[in-house]
Amino acid sequence: MVAVGNSGAIIYSTDGTNWTNRTINGAENLYGVTHGNSLYMTVGNNGVIYKSSNAIDWKSLSSPTSDLLWSVESID
Repeated sequence: MVAVGNSGAIIYSTDGTNWTNRTINGAENLYGVTHGNSLYMTVGNNGVIYKSSNAIDWKSLSSPTSDLLWSVESID
């Protein structure tokens, strides 16, 4: 399970009870997160898009927009 928030905040849990903090340094506010095809994706302010295979290490992706992105959905 993964939740996202302001200033690149990410928390993740394997059991829904114990949570670990993770922050993407320098990231914008994040609003949506999803999981599919063995990848986590999150989006946020200024068109930011990040991906991760483990919810710990996140990589910035190129975005075609600088608009705010509220949500992301898996279509696998």
